Amino acid sequence: SAEVFQVNDLLEQAKQLSVQDSAILLAEQALEISLNEQYEEGTTKAYQLLANMHSKQNNFAESLRHLLQLIPILEKNEDIEALHDAFLQVGNIYLEESLHAQALNYFKKAKNLYPSKTDITALERMEMAYSNAGVPDSALLLLEEIYTYHKAADNYVGKVNALERRTDNYLFKKDYQSALTSNQDLLELATSQGQDREIAIAYNNIAYNYIKLNNYQQAVDNFTMAKVINDGNDMGEEATLNINMAICYHNMGDTDNAINYLKAAQAMLPNDEVWRQCRVHQLISSVYLSQNDFYNAQFYNDLGMNQAKEINSATQLSESYRQAGEIHESLYEFEEALEYYTLHLQLEDSLRTVEKLRQQELLQQQLE
Repeated sequence: SAEVFQVNDLLEQAKQLSVQDSAILLAEQALEISLNEQYEEGTTKAYQLLANMHSKQNNFAESLRHLLQLIPILEKNEDIEALHDAFLQVGNIYLEESLHAQALNYFKKAKNLYPSKTDITALERMEMAYSNAGVPDSALLLLEEIYTYHKAADNYVGKVNALERRTDNYLFKKDYQSALTSNQDLLELATSQGQDREIAIAYNNIAYNYIKLNNYQQAVDNFTMAKVINDGNDMGEEATLNINMAICYHNMGDTDNAINYLKAAQAMLPNDEVWRQCRVHQLISSVYLSQNDFYNAQFYNDLGMNQAKEINSATQLSESYRQAGEIHESLYEFEEALEYYTLHLQLEDSLRTVEKLRQQELLQQQLE
């Protein structure tokens, strides 16, 4: 019919448009006509397209609304493949917004659509939901299955990711010895494949484990190995290694080396990486503050604070305010200290409020 042709034409035009807002308007027109004409295929395609377009714009509440309207149609038509994708999309939205129980529910629904085979995508998303929810034991059980799957398929990237995720969960449990063993497995795997980047990362991670085990000299030795392998090829990675070396030396009481490595890291960071520069300035400030060098502590914290304002980073700005409060308190400037502590707490409260509002909006979409 003419309406069917019109719907398909609108959807095709929407796909071609680079301006997302205009594309969404066309897709909404197609959806309205499809619903009026009870053209189910057009309705399905319109919901799918709208969900994807809103997701690209990080408008997760609208994306979720369209997906939750789409799912009953797919269930009725037993369109297993499309239903699987929709369940994963809904789960990903909930995961993005830290609604872990809801995310897990939809990832399990996706997995249950294929009971006779290993749905590796759903398993990996379930593991992430458990990890993010702070349930490491459940995550670790899934990671055994995930690693076995990738090992059987001889999938190097899959094995690396599984080992890295396993390490993260051991770290969350504060089981630093198991995390160290996991990272040594990663080093062995990367070495067997001659993958320098992963070898350097493994040494970096092993060094981090030694920091947690309060063995700072072993940590320095492993960071040094990582730096030798990286050999300045990846300046971002080199900067990270210098920051980590600085933390080690600071913990060993070697303030001069800590400052030198932090300043070396700062010099390596490109101008557009303002967030990382801000973080390094705050770390330099912390080292100076620990030495009661209040002038340099304030100088570098002010640098970080101005950079946080420049990029509108509420989390970094909050940290700068807290640090400024500590500096003024150490100088017995209690009125200024109170002012900065208040700004820090207000910003922390507003960040929590924004996150709660986003979660409530998504839950309201599901309820409707």
